[in-house]
Amino acid sequence: MAVVTFAVVLLIVSTAAADKDRYEVGEEVKNFTLKVVNSEVAGEPYVGIDRYYGPDAKEPKKAVLLSFFATYCEPCKKEMPFLAALYDLYRDKGLMVLSISIDKEPEKVEEVATLAKDSNAKFPILSDRFNIVAKRYFISKLPCVYLIDAAGKVAMVNVGYNDDASRIMLE
Repeated sequence: MAVVTFAVVLLIVSTAAADKDRYEVGEEVKNFTLKVVNSEVAGEPYVGIDRYYGPDAKEPKKAVLLSFFATYCEPCKKEMPFLAALYDLYRDKGLMVLSISIDKEPEKVEEVATLAKDSNAKFPILSDRFNIVAKRYFISKLPCVYLIDAAGKVAMVNVGYNDDASRIMLE
């Protein structure tokens, strides 16, 4: 009987985890380290998110904005200049932006680098070619943005792109 009960509980828990579609506000996020596409901006070839929050942060920030995107996603391309402007406005106030490409093809890395340059992005653009981080963050739709607070917890989640919201935030 105990084995059957354990099996039922395990099935319920694993089904609930599989149904999760994103982190919820207040949840602690998982750490990751990814290769930087525009390493001249970061000054290092790899960046870990724990570099910016938590007790061992090398460059503590008040908030980290994670933006997941792909070169085939037109709204994502529209979002990049907005993220660059947002970073320019708020980096001195403690905001770090990390944009994460989920493009799988190696030749897309050059396209990502061009997009970063054309958008005047002065923040690290990271490559998640094997979608390991995207899976950990439950990315199923693009663009997807997480705002992480200084404690490493989700403060906001936004899926999709809205021109009006971008303009309002910058005004």
